Amino acid sequence: MAENEDKAEIIKPSGALKAKVGPIQPSAEDLRAIKKAEAVIANLAEKYLDVVEQDLANIQAAAAKFKADAANRDQHLHRIFLVAHDMKGQGGSFGYPLITTICHQLCRFIERVEGNLEDSDVEVVSIHVDALQVVIRDKMTQADSDQAKALLKGLKLVIEKIGK
Repeated sequence: MAENEDKAEIIKPSGALKAKVGPIQPSAEDLRAIKKAEAVIANLAEKYLDVVEQDLANIQAAAAKFKADAANRDQHLHRIFLVAHDMKGQGGSFGYPLITTICHQLCRFIERVEGNLEDSDVEVVSIHVDALQVVIRDKMTQADSDQAKALLKGLKLVIEKIGK
């Protein structure tokens, strides 16, 4: 081995590019675009409860079929996953971070049990759907409230109890 191969060379950046560019400040046009986007999101947030209630109805229907139709459970579980995934993406954006957290947990659980379902898994999915109903019914927007923490702890304990 050559002597030079064991030595590391440390190169410190000069910062010349940063000096040429200067500090980056949003332009007036950027600020207008941001305000416009915030207004659109605020308008959508007002309608979110209507959207999430429809999502809740869809996931509840899929969960009922999942529970009742053992021959097609994988198909129904996939539908539950898709709806939960959509809800997960929207919850936090519209002021319902608890929906995002519950749906994230539900999606990860489904990924672990998919293709290897047991009766206890059916109950875990059902309990998560029931938890979503509580969050939406009670308009639980605070993920750090005592009620929210207790709900999340209960869901976690259910999964731990069945060992998944």
